[in-house]
Amino acid sequence: MSEPASRPRSGLGRLLRATYALLALAAGARAAVQIGADFGRAPGAYLLTACAAAVYALIAATILSPGPARRRIALVACSLELAGVLGVGVATSLWPGAFPDETVWSGFGAGYGWVPLLLPALGIAWLLRSSPPMSEPAGETMERLQAGLDRVLRAPADDGRIELIVARPAEEERVLLERASFEPGRGLTADTWSVRPTRKTGAPNPDAEVTLMSSRAAALVAGSAEPESWAPAGDQLYADLDIGVANLPAGSRLAVGSAVLEVTAEPHLGCGKFIRRYGTDAMKLVNSERGRELRLRGVNLRVVEAGEAAVGDRIRRLEVPAG
Repeated sequence: MSEPASRPRSGLGRLLRATYALLALAAGARAAVQIGADFGRAPGAYLLTACAAAVYALIAATILSPGPARRRIALVACSLELAGVLGVGVATSLWPGAFPDETVWSGFGAGYGWVPLLLPALGIAWLLRSSPPMSEPAGETMERLQAGLDRVLRAPADDGRIELIVARPAEEERVLLERASFEPGRGLTADTWSVRPTRKTGAPNPDAEVTLMSSRAAALVAGSAEPESWAPAGDQLYADLDIGVANLPAGSRLAVGSAVLEVTAEPHLGCGKFIRRYGTDAMKLVNSERGRELRLRGVNLRVVEAGEAAVGDRIRRLEVPAG
């Protein structure tokens, strides 16, 4: 097995989301008690705590969202939070009487162990590191994509690793899974493939029960090594494996955990949604002749044998059709 893939750590993102959710509950409960018990005593301070709770809830809801738009919302919210903590911290330090009662951000969040001060800075740093660039100068995107193809070409041919599993509970929604089940006629059981009609037949496409994208190609077009940033592509499996036509012609079978899936002849190409998510240059690359040969956009599969797979499991090439 050549060049093992390293799975980027996304534990910090989950920790940030959990901490923000906890702060939202704590600040929300504090504001509710203060406003309900004695609102007239310090209305400004109590409303500020309520606003802080709303900001925390917004960040908790968006910081791990796979869509770039929602992650931008999280970045803006973290920036506003940091500005608020610094502003209120300075005000309460220089003019202690400015607020008759303490807020979550009083004394730079001293009442909460200075977590309100440290958390937004950490959140901003993590979001900037894990998200694709907000914008890229014209021409540079294609150069970056072309330069990154060498790494895609070095993916293992026979024995790889599952890097990400994603279910689509509804249109434009993504849920990142640690483990998933696959069944013939249902695809990934937590997904909505079985109830998604195609324009051609009005029924689910049996040759596209599951879609698999190279994790190296996904990282390339997303401009990020964080698996969460790959999920908007809309595929269910992302693995470190050579999925090009030469390596996996139609009819090839793959062991995905304990399940067996078969490559179909149904092409998998970039569309308008792909442009919105990753840009025009990314779609030009994946839909180019070279991109189709390498299946940079991904490959369609059908489930042959039911089974389960988890992030970190092996994905192995079992059979390749003769000729």
